[in-house]
Amino acid sequence: GFKCTEQDRMYICLPLYHGTGLMVGAGAAMVSGASMFIRRKFSASNFLPEVREHGCTLLVYIGELCRYLSNTEAQAGDDKNPLRSMMGNGMRPDVWLGFKKRFGISRVAEFYGASEGNVAFANLMNRDCTVGMTSAEVALVEYDVDNDEIVRDAAGRCVPVKAGEPGLLLGKITEDTVFEGYTDPEAT
Repeated sequence: GFKCTEQDRMYICLPLYHGTGLMVGAGAAMVSGASMFIRRKFSASNFLPEVREHGCTLLVYIGELCRYLSNTEAQAGDDKNPLRSMMGNGMRPDVWLGFKKRFGISRVAEFYGASEGNVAFANLMNRDCTVGMTSAEVALVEYDVDNDEIVRDAAGRCVPVKAGEPGLLLGKITEDTVFEGYTDPEAT
């Protein structure tokens, strides 16, 4: 994802009680030997000055962080900073390319998953505006939000979404993808 080395410094402004801040940010830094700049709370106005002052080359993010930064007034030289790579989740496609250009980011890795989900996606190849790929067996089907139910055809089968349309992601539960960890084995 990051292409993180011991020469890097990770900018972490996400809480360390959250998986993205702890495992993706601090975890990647610890495994690679990179140093970390840990900020207690995100600040859009302090972001670039701190990145420059502390020589941060990597950023761990959630999508709204990128949107907040994009909504600040652009300054000449926003792209003159040491950041080169970032990894996180939830960056909106309408923010992605402008963010990379404005802040001079050459690499974005994105992932998508849920703590209790059996499917995850990862974009580790720096492909713009995508959460990436999965090796899990999945289907994206039409979902009726108003009635809170999956849309089915006359035969009772789920209706696949058309390309570019939103839907409900279904992941096949197998022996390899069962979520374990609840205290009631019958509910697992």
